[in-house]
Amino acid sequence: GVLSSQEANQLRDVATAAANDLLKFDPQSIGNRGPRRYSWGGASETHHMVHIEGWSALMDNAKILPVLDSAFGGDYVAVGGGGDFVLGNTDTHQRLHVDLQLEGMYDISHTPAAIVVNFAVSEVSCKDGPMRLIPGTQHTPFAMASQAMQT
Repeated sequence: GVLSSQEANQLRDVATAAANDLLKFDPQSIGNRGPRRYSWGGASETHHMVHIEGWSALMDNAKILPVLDSAFGGDYVAVGGGGDFVLGNTDTHQRLHVDLQLEGMYDISHTPAAIVVNFAVSEVSCKDGPMRLIPGTQHTPFAMASQAMQT
């Protein structure tokens, strides 16, 4: 995988600690991103979590950096590191979406305006509701991709 066992365990530990810290402020598990759903970035004063060692280590991942260098020709800036978590027994889902909602930002013929790298810190199965990926939508204009995601 992209993360070594040690890196994955470190990230899982800091993610669990961060989740527990956030849940102290929400004893009824209401969530800040929907029922029983939480955004670490949305709950942080900095809107990111890169001030925590487990997150900041992801910014220099030896397997991700060559991909970014290739995609952007070495000319890019990391603008954040946050993440979300969902408590067990949550019976709603989050629709596939883009956090950067800028119409037209994907209607370009050159390098994408942004790339997101996600790390799962717990097992994900079909029962959990894996991410839905729609092949080829990265090559379609934003409006058409949005329509495809609604089907």
